[in-house]
Amino acid sequence: MVGVNSRSRRSAPDHLHQGPWRWWKPALMFLAVGAVVWLVTFVAAETLPRDYLYPRPANPRGGPLAEMWMRWDAGWYREIVRHGYRYDPGVQSSVAFFPAYPLAIAAVAWAFPGIPAAGVAVTALSGLGVAVLFHRWCCERMSPAAATTSLLVLLVFPYAWYLYGAVYSDAFFVFAVLAAFLLVEREHYWLAGLVGFVVTASRPTGIAVAIGLVLVVLERANQQRWPSATEPATGTAAETGTGTGRGSPVPTPTSTVTRRAWPARATAALGRRFDPRALSWRVTPVLVSFGGLAAWTGYLWARFGDPLLFVHIESEWWQGAGPRTWLKVAFFEQIGHVPHSVFATSLMLHAVAGVVAILLVPAVARRFGWAYAGYVLIVMAIPVLGTKDFMSSGRYLLAAFPVFALIGAWLAERTSPVGRVAWLGVSAVLLLVFSSLWAAGKYLS
Repeated sequence: MVGVNSRSRRSAPDHLHQGPWRWWKPALMFLAVGAVVWLVTFVAAETLPRDYLYPRPANPRGGPLAEMWMRWDAGWYREIVRHGYRYDPGVQSSVAFFPAYPLAIAAVAWAFPGIPAAGVAVTALSGLGVAVLFHRWCCERMSPAAATTSLLVLLVFPYAWYLYGAVYSDAFFVFAVLAAFLLVEREHYWLAGLVGFVVTASRPTGIAVAIGLVLVVLERANQQRWPSATEPATGTAAETGTGTGRGSPVPTPTSTVTRRAWPARATAALGRRFDPRALSWRVTPVLVSFGGLAAWTGYLWARFGDPLLFVHIESEWWQGAGPRTWLKVAFFEQIGHVPHSVFATSLMLHAVAGVVAILLVPAVARRFGWAYAGYVLIVMAIPVLGTKDFMSSGRYLLAAFPVFALIGAWLAERTSPVGRVAWLGVSAVLLLVFSSLWAAGKYLS
C-alpha cells in the first residue's frame, strides 16, 4: 500500500485480516467505553443543574435516554427532519446544515418513538462503525498493540461523546469518511465515489475527503512509476534522493548547496508522487465524491437563489472570513474576559487540538503517506482558519483519523505502559467531565 511505512505493514500479522475477531474486538471496545459514557451522561442529565435553555422535561419524547443527547445543534436537525429546510434572512436558519445526516435520521425515524431517539440511534450505530473501520485501517499499517492503542486514543478522546449518541453529524460523517478511504484503497472506485458523495453532502469539510480520495488514487497510481518518490521519509536514500538502491541508508548531506537544493528536491518528489499522468479512466468514478456538495449547492440555488447560502448564513452565527477571524481576535477577547470559565477552558482545548493536528501533518506524511497528510491538513485547516475562536475544532478533529493513529502508534511503540495508561486515563476523565457538562446544557463545542 502506497505511502505506508513498510516496517509498520510487516508488523501486522495475517490473522488480523481474517475471522470475526477483527470486527468484534473494536465493536466490544466501543460498547464498553460507550456504556460508561452513557451512564455518566444520564446521571449528569438527571442530577446536575441544567442550563436555562434545557430545563428538565417531564415526559421527553423518546424518553430521558434520548433527551440527554439533544443539545444545541441537535435542535436544528430535529427541525430539518420535521419541517425541511427554511431560510429567514438576517437570522440563524437551518440551511447552514448539510442534508445527509438529517436524511439518514428521517429514513429510520419510523422505527423509533421520536426523532431524538432516531437521531441517537444513527449516531451510535455510526460510532460503532467508526470503531470497526478505524481499527481495520490501523491494523493494515501497524502492530496489533498499536492498532488497539490507537482505537483507545480515539474512543476516549475528550470530544468523543459525539460518537456515542449526540445528535450531531460527526459520527455519521467520520464513518462515511473511513468507508470511502478503505474502499478507494481496495480499488472499489465506484463505491468509494458514492460514499464520498454522502460525505460531501454531510458537512462543508467533506470537500477535504473528496480531495483526499483523489490524492490517495494519485499516490497509488504513481507508486510503480516513481517508487522512491512514494516512500515515506525515513532518513534513507528515498528521502535524500541519493544512494545506490531503494531504502539504502546514506548520511544526510549538510552542505550549503544541498540545503539550498532541498526545496527543489522536495517539490520534484511531490510532483512525481501526485503526477496526474499516471491516472487511467478506471479511477474516474472517485470524482463522483464531489457530487454531494454539487447537489447541495444546486438545491440551494434552485430553492433559495444562492448556491453558497450555507456559507453566507455563517455570519448569523458570528462567523465569517476576514482578518478578525484569521487572527482569532474573538478568541483572545473571550479568554481575556472570562479566563477561568468552562467556556474559556473549552476554547483553549479546541485551539490546542486544532493547531497540534496541523503541526503533526509532517509526521502523518512520514508514517502514512502524503495523501493522508494532505487530507489532514485540509480537513483541519477549514475549521481552524474558518472559525473566529477555534470553537468546534476538537470535534472536527475526529475526522482527522490519521492523527489518532499516529498518537496511538507513538504511545504503543515509544512510551512505557505507565505513560500509556496516564495518557488514556486523563483523556477518559476529560471525556466524562465534558459529556456530563454537555448533558447539563453547557456549550462546549
